[in-house]
Amino acid sequence: MSLGRPTEGASRESVLKALADLNMSATNAQRLLAGKQQLIKKDLPHKTAFAYQRKLSATGLQVVINKHRPPQSTSVSALAVESSNDSSEVSVRRSCPKCQKQVAKKAVECRHCGIFFAKFNAAQAVQQEQVPQNEQQIGQAVKAVDHPPLPWGKIIAAVVVLVVVYAGKLSLFNPPDFSLIGQSSKAQAAGKAVYQSNQLSNQKINMSAYLLVADYDALETELSALEMDYRKDIQWETAYYFSFLNLVEAGITFEMVNGWVAKTDSIYAYTARGAWFADKAMEARGSCLARCVTEQQFKDQTKYSRLAINDFNHVLQERPDMMPVYPLLIAISTARGVRVDRREVVDAAIEQNPGSYYVRSTYINKLEPRWGGSYSKMDGFAEEQQQYLAFNPKLYLLLGRSHADKAWYAKRDKQCQMGIEHMKAALEYGVTAGWAERIAWCYSGSNQPEPALEYINLSVALGETDENLRLQEVIQSQQGVAIFDRAL
Repeated sequence: MSLGRPTEGASRESVLKALADLNMSATNAQRLLAGKQQLIKKDLPHKTAFAYQRKLSATGLQVVINKHRPPQSTSVSALAVESSNDSSEVSVRRSCPKCQKQVAKKAVECRHCGIFFAKFNAAQAVQQEQVPQNEQQIGQAVKAVDHPPLPWGKIIAAVVVLVVVYAGKLSLFNPPDFSLIGQSSKAQAAGKAVYQSNQLSNQKINMSAYLLVADYDALETELSALEMDYRKDIQWETAYYFSFLNLVEAGITFEMVNGWVAKTDSIYAYTARGAWFADKAMEARGSCLARCVTEQQFKDQTKYSRLAINDFNHVLQERPDMMPVYPLLIAISTARGVRVDRREVVDAAIEQNPGSYYVRSTYINKLEPRWGGSYSKMDGFAEEQQQYLAFNPKLYLLLGRSHADKAWYAKRDKQCQMGIEHMKAALEYGVTAGWAERIAWCYSGSNQPEPALEYINLSVALGETDENLRLQEVIQSQQGVAIFDRAL
């Protein structure tokens, strides 16, 4: 379906010319750029639909895929436009009853505000039943309660104070303090890009909500919309990529993802099943060093890694621009008996999207000494990738990765002062929630609660986790003791 407008950076004239080069009539081309949604083809197999999308998107036209009914065989040879006056063909989205943002028509959960529609509507219905139905009932209710008027001014003032205090504790009114990191324009841009992408990551797709009820149509519509957001703005990469992570931890079973593949044969389904196998591979291996991993664990890791690679190969043959596959391939590349050319994977991903951060982040992780790499290799790769900085300011963070890894070892060995020095060097290139938490831990461990609190607040502001919230409480208590001691 055409969204009726060119993609960002493309002009109407260039799109019309490109469509004409595809032998499309001027009338049909004008209809696709009429400023409203326009059905292009319906009842297409998935492979054919993606072929249409790739070909038309290459012209600069904004095109999305919406699934309606089981597809029938259609040729991709003639790019003719089918006009339709049937509103049911284009009305595939609706407004969330709470936040009013657009969601898939069959969605069970709003990916913007997180409500489940069935629960929300049920709660609304209960509230409606509890409201007095007429003025007589209202009058009776008022007479039944004969109390003096409440001091609403004081109550509202107290509530406002409580909200401000509580919000301040949660850093809702405290944006990240980027004065704690490098002051170069590149470091500042990297930190702000991390903050922006982390804010958007809250809109990742909760696949389990859809897979539990086997609502594949709605799930694929939501994923398609999120992918389109990512293609327009690289800062949506976190939300898009994270939608395919930790599926096992989210309670998704093999039967759920396999049922999706069997029912739709879609690229999204194969990607999710491959991601599920990758999760199982990493779960089987565990986080322990190799010397404490059993032979059975290694065998299970290899088995699941190979199953994941089979699905990922299928995806990339059909859609080499399916970006979540690339970092997952690199992540499972260390399994025994698995052959993955990690650098080849990185180069292929960059060819598809030169701004991708996560494929580079996963790759540089495998260059760490603990995986047989070296800090010189990490620094060399990071320097090489700076030629793509214009595509994504977060790539500047790569220059700090070797320093952050050295700080990780210092933290492990409880060498706090050394950890602080390494993390300060890393923070010259930007900041992540994990980096800020690491230096906060080191300051706390060296009994310096004031800077520790500054950095842990920065970590929480960038993105709350169970770990940084726990550390924040510890440091706040530590600072309270220090203030009390000084008072004595």
